[in-house]
Formats: sequence, C-alpha cells, structure tokens
Amino acid sequence: MPNILAYFDTPEQAQAVARKLREAGIGEFGIDRIHRFQQEYDFEQNGPFPTRLTGGGERSEAVLLNSDPSFGGLSSPGLAGRKNILLTVVLEDNQLEKAREIIKQGGGLI
Repeated sequence: MPNILAYFDTPEQAQAVARKLREAGIGEFGIDRIHRFQQEYDFEQNGPFPTRLTGGGERSEAVLLNSDPSFGGLSSPGLAGRKNILLTVVLEDNQLEKAREIIKQGGGLI
C-alpha cells in the first residue's frame, strides 16, 4: 500500500484536502502538526506554571517548550517554519494519481 506525506501551511488547508479525499473515496488519512520539539504539549506539565517548577514533576523538557515562542501564543503560526502541517494518506495503488492531484490543487507540498 502506497502512502503520501503532504505538507501544508495551515490545518484548515489540510482539512479541506482531507474532505476532498474523503468525498473521492480515497484512502485513510491523519493530520498532525510538526513541532520543533518531539513532545506533545501538556498544559499541566508545560503551562505557565509547570508542575516541575511547582514541585509536581521531573520533566526538564518543560523549560525548552516554554522558551519556544510558538508555544506561548504570542507568535505567528509560521514561526516554526512554513508547511508544518502534515497530512498522511494511506491508499490503494489505483488512487495514487488522483490523490496527488487533489493535494496539489489544495496547496499541499508532496
């Protein structure tokens, strides 16, 4: 089974393409955001008062995450880099060209 990794500027772009793929009956897919740090944002651990600083945890990653402007809500979505939204599509061989066409028309980078 082939797969496609397509990159988008915004989640809305990726979601619009995912809708078109679904309407065309093409594959299964997932949408993810690519972060600078390989960790999910957990408000209890990484929020403005992380439990590491208040005595509730041992996660030193909180310091790195909180130093990143893209986690603070004061930055533009493009700060971590353009095309940081990933659409992953798993499909059948005979759906590959149609899926590529839909993704490119939607502004995706394959």
